[in-house]
Amino acid sequence: MADKQYDTEHHRCPRSLGGKSVQRNISVVPGNKHRAWHLLFRNHPPEIVARIINKVWIDPDYEMIVVRKRKFQK
Repeated sequence: MADKQYDTEHHRCPRSLGGKSVQRNISVVPGNKHRAWHLLFRNHPPEIVARIINKVWIDPDYEMIVVRKRKFQK
């Protein structure tokens, strides 16, 4: 019998890195995918995740990059 599927809240910026429990920082994801993310990438920031993906997971002819969005002030 397959595991019962359930949704969990994933902090896009981890609390351990200063992320808050506010709506824009929370994604609701399936529990199995949430566990897989943390198994693969722990609580690393996006630039480290990209480095891991480049080193381990994708064709060496490609490179994943991370570009921080510019925050606009009102």
